[in-house]
Amino acid sequence: MMAETKQKTESESHKRRNTILLAVVLLTVFGIGWLVQHRMLGNSGPAAVVQYNGEIIHRLPLNRETSVVVGDRDGDYNIVTVKDGKVSVTEANCPDQICVYIGQISTVEEVIACLPHGMIVYIEEEG
Repeated sequence: MMAETKQKTESESHKRRNTILLAVVLLTVFGIGWLVQHRMLGNSGPAAVVQYNGEIIHRLPLNRETSVVVGDRDGDYNIVTVKDGKVSVTEANCPDQICVYIGQISTVEEVIACLPHGMIVYIEEEG
């Protein structure tokens, strides 16, 4: 009878250990998934929103360096660049170049506009 009790205790101990191990593995997998989504994919923090003719065409996380060309079929274009947590229009073929001269922005109060091309860039806080 004592041998049966010892086997039951060892069996329960193994079950408890396996349950704890499974919980640790699942938490680790979920934790890694969360990190990938929020850090590597840039789904958190502020983003530069690029509107063209009133339509949002890009959301560019400020924590990832990138450049996009915003243009039309007539050859008008702006190059929007994210670097060092700031966004700017680094090149444009509009006549006044005001969008380029504005420089870099990084807060929600700031806006870059290229009225000849119908483009607006602003910062949006994301959670």
